[in-house]
Amino acid sequence: MDVYRNTTGMGSVARFAVLASTGDECIQEVELWFLLRRKASPVCYAWFKPSPKMTIAEGIMTTIYVNNMVKAGCKVSIMMADLFALSYRTGFYSLDQVRTIGCSNIEMWGAAGMYHERAEPVWLSNELNRRPADYW
Repeated sequence: MDVYRNTTGMGSVARFAVLASTGDECIQEVELWFLLRRKASPVCYAWFKPSPKMTIAEGIMTTIYVNNMVKAGCKVSIMMADLFALSYRTGFYSLDQVRTIGCSNIEMWGAAGMYHERAEPVWLSNELNRRPADYW
């Protein structure tokens, strides 16, 4: 019996199919299969660089991918790459500007129908500053 069937209505095979079809490729399908058999709610990460010029396709595809991961029973952390947006000549002059745009991107995903209850933004700068010795 699947551990997760009672809460999502999806068995491991269906969850695997949804996750394997989400994104560009699944490098180690066997590892994904065993992860889904072991963990009821694995954590997935989606990478996003905040942008004032987020296209409709970026907004909708990110929403679709995140919603697929949530439907498969995953908790999703959207890694908001604020330091990358600040450092790659995007016209931003401060981390506050980047975060304001990132919050706007998050609101756009909500308007597109993203399931925010199991998808949370995580700011890269906060993660790096939490354990600076490990990163720097």
